[in-house]
Amino acid sequence: MAELVKEFDVSENTHISGGIQRGPRRADHFTVLSNAVLNDARLSFRARGILMWLLSKPADWRTRSESLAAQSPTEGHDAVRTAMRELEEHGYLVREKVQDERGRWHTL
Repeated sequence: MAELVKEFDVSENTHISGGIQRGPRRADHFTVLSNAVLNDARLSFRARGILMWLLSKPADWRTRSESLAAQSPTEGHDAVRTAMRELEEHGYLVREKVQDERGRWHTL
């Protein structure tokens, strides 16, 4: 499949010297991960699937297990939490706990 290339008018306000702009890279819609992750026998298939889904998100993206379970038509809250604990146990997931100004703890 060819990448999208489009022509555009070069205005006097731009520093671009040509009249062709490269379109979005096809790789922007793919996630690359090591086969070692996919073949890590310590992880259940459920945990591997959740990990792949999490890795497909932007670097600054955050979520909670409740949100993950709500998005899945087949995985319940307990199943998602178990898989997330599995990922944390094996170093694939890091949870950050912070205390707010009122002394309450939150997991980020």
